[in-house]
Amino acid sequence: MISNWLAAALSRRNIHYGWVMVGVTFLTALISAGTVGAPGVFIVPLQKEFGWSTAEISSALSIRFILFGLMAPFAAALLNRYGLRNVTLAAQLIVVSALVLSLGMTEVWQLIALWGVVIGIGTGMTALVLGATIATRWFAARRGLVIGIMTASVATGQLVFLPLLASLTERYGWRLALGLVCIMLVISSLAVLLAMRDRPSDVGLRPFGDEGTEPLPAPPVSHGSITGVALGTLRDASTSMAFYSVRDLLRLRRLHQRPRAGAPDPDVPRFRYPAGAGSEPARCNGDLRLLRHDHVGLAVGPLRQSLAAVLVLRSARALADLPAVQ
Repeated sequence: MISNWLAAALSRRNIHYGWVMVGVTFLTALISAGTVGAPGVFIVPLQKEFGWSTAEISSALSIRFILFGLMAPFAAALLNRYGLRNVTLAAQLIVVSALVLSLGMTEVWQLIALWGVVIGIGTGMTALVLGATIATRWFAARRGLVIGIMTASVATGQLVFLPLLASLTERYGWRLALGLVCIMLVISSLAVLLAMRDRPSDVGLRPFGDEGTEPLPAPPVSHGSITGVALGTLRDASTSMAFYSVRDLLRLRRLHQRPRAGAPDPDVPRFRYPAGAGSEPARCNGDLRLLRHDHVGLAVGPLRQSLAAVLVLRSARALADLPAVQ
């Protein structure tokens, strides 16, 4: 196969095949992101052609985004059961089929069924979990870099495709712009078919950064139902401290700092555990603002960057007894 030949050729140049997987997945996520955002460009043309209201069109897009998120745990189970390449190809086939059928739609229920339900399921089968699966299976080192590249593909796809689709829609109509999306999905599918493999052992390799010599065997495949595996995984994750740490981090990202006028060096963060206990507030000076965070009261100074450093505090109740952390 092409992937075996390519893996051997890259190994002679000391390049791991995992980076080919990153490239193929980046292309897939890039085009998927453009597909997810494309219907937003077509709202006005659909209104003019069919007389549908904004609420009717938006309802289809809302259903798509709901299914896009809800499919994530089931997509992970599908990837583990049937493999990366098979699930990715199936997802892209579903999306392409829905887009091609939508070229002839005339009723709003067809819009909801195709752009809402079918495309929501198809894009959700890979978008949120494919990159994480690639990073976990193919990399023992540089996982953070790989996840960052995959995350960037979402914004890049919309940045690249949406202006192009808007221009084509304005000049030639929404059907031609939608045809371009279908062509890009077919190109992505060919890349997946030719280059994507499920695990490093498929091409006789170990994960990037792994110092071993023999390929790692594939773990046994679970034969339970997809729904049972997905819900069971969610149940197990809900008992993990890391699950709640991620939840709390998302909450912290929404906090906005309000530095006091004239505060010294407002770009330098300062963290302090308050001396108060329980519900008693800490005695803070004017440069600090109290934040309550579960079992640890945080007084956080004026920040301009992410509060990711606070994540470690979630699982460390013992630290609450420390007088101060600078």
